[in-house]
Amino acid sequence: MRHVTAFAIGLGLAVATFVIVGAALILGAGDVKAEATKATNTANAQLRAAVVVDGRNVRLGDIFDGAGRHADKVIAYAPAPGRKLTLEAAWLYRVARAYGVRWRPVSRLDQTIVERRSILLDTTQILDAIRAEAHRKAGLADASGNQFSDEAIDVTLDNRMMQIHLPSDMPATLQIRSLTQDPRTGRFSAVIIAPDLRPGAVRKTITGAIHHLVRTPVLNRRVSAGDIIRKNDIRWLAVRRNRIAPQIILDETKLIGMSPKRPISEDRLIRASEIQPPVLVKKGSRVTVIFQTRNLKLTTSGRALQNGARDDMIRVRTSRSKTIIDATVVSSGLVTATNAGQIALR
Repeated sequence: MRHVTAFAIGLGLAVATFVIVGAALILGAGDVKAEATKATNTANAQLRAAVVVDGRNVRLGDIFDGAGRHADKVIAYAPAPGRKLTLEAAWLYRVARAYGVRWRPVSRLDQTIVERRSILLDTTQILDAIRAEAHRKAGLADASGNQFSDEAIDVTLDNRMMQIHLPSDMPATLQIRSLTQDPRTGRFSAVIIAPDLRPGAVRKTITGAIHHLVRTPVLNRRVSAGDIIRKNDIRWLAVRRNRIAPQIILDETKLIGMSPKRPISEDRLIRASEIQPPVLVKKGSRVTVIFQTRNLKLTTSGRALQNGARDDMIRVRTSRSKTIIDATVVSSGLVTATNAGQIALR
């Protein structure tokens, strides 16, 4: 009887255990089914390969499409305006797991490049600002940039590709402060503040050279020796002052009507020693000789023994008497006799 009772108790415990385990299995199956259903209803997030942000922060939703309820969470600082930041696969995976984003990298080459939107101040704007400040410092313009002089200024930067990126919510303006220049070499140093002294503005020190330019007449075509330079043969070049030698011609009136001693090419600075008055009378050519006073005018012919430009004194042999006289060139083929020539003409 005792054995029967023990068997019954054991059978009851076994049945109870079976019921409990079966219930647990059923509940577990229900949980698994619920998780499967939840996974089916939640799509995988997509990584964005390139992102452009406006502000100082990078948010989860900037990086992942389908970031979920944490999309507005700040996960990184944005790069400086105009700069780029690369987020690697391992870092992205850690962030995704931390915020429950359903994404994992396909390979270690997965990445996102974040760029911060900016307003660009290019090299031209920087050069214009320095030029205006240089005009003001030289007394060639007022504080508003109104120029008093036509003198031009040439500016070169040591960093010829210099650009400034400003946050997208700032105006595209800049100011030049503390410009100092070596008057002997033209070298300068200045501070750029863009757009002004507000918080977050850009402040940079720049260096380069400032050159004052001088308008210089040059030829717009090649002119041969003996040709006469006309007004329409001349054009103007702006040349750095330190490149102009003392003999360089700066006044076009000193070129017009003159002739090169040797051929002069176009767009080249011209020295006074390279030109001369044009030859109006050539050696060996026939000339008309005139001697004239208030009451007397004598005319004869002769042959020039020298080349002569206007107002040059040359030697002439008269045709009749073969006398050699001194005469002044007046124009092409025409000379006037001096007092000494008067005797010879008689």
